[in-house]
Amino acid sequence: MVLELDLCLDDHDSSSHCRDAVSKYQNEEAKRATVRLEQPAHSYMQRAIASHGAFAVLYGRNLKHYIKKPEVLLGRAANNVFVDIDLGREGPAKKISRQQAIIRMERDGSFHLKNLGKFLVSVNGKEVYLGQSHRRQPNCLIEIQAISFIFDVNQVQVKRYLDNANRKVRANRLECLNS
Repeated sequence: MVLELDLCLDDHDSSSHCRDAVSKYQNEEAKRATVRLEQPAHSYMQRAIASHGAFAVLYGRNLKHYIKKPEVLLGRAANNVFVDIDLGREGPAKKISRQQAIIRMERDGSFHLKNLGKFLVSVNGKEVYLGQSHRRQPNCLIEIQAISFIFDVNQVQVKRYLDNANRKVRANRLECLNS
């Protein structure tokens, strides 16, 4: 993602210097080096998700929550409001609605984020307004009022979860038919 950004200013005097500086990050060897650095971090996160018996993780600077349910409510905990993930621990609590968003796993293993709160949610730079839903991509950036979170999924764990759920449904159907 970062390698594809246009980092040059519009000033024509500095454009050749900027182009030279940026080009060193866009050559093939630099790209391969970046990928080699990112792979261990990705592998670590996948192992961490699996070791916690989860299929996804939402993390920020102060918060890391392993997601083990197909639907979680994100928001700011209050006396009479329960949320699965309290985003108020990440930053200024007044910037988060009590019920800000729901992340839901669909039957095909994809995830959707639906904005329930009065504050705008951004997923990889795409704005999600109140009532809107957005299908999220693996390893996406979720921003709420300048508070940032990363949402990552372990597809192996998702498949395992879905296979177990489908087995239970088939077993219940057989049990009903035999009754």
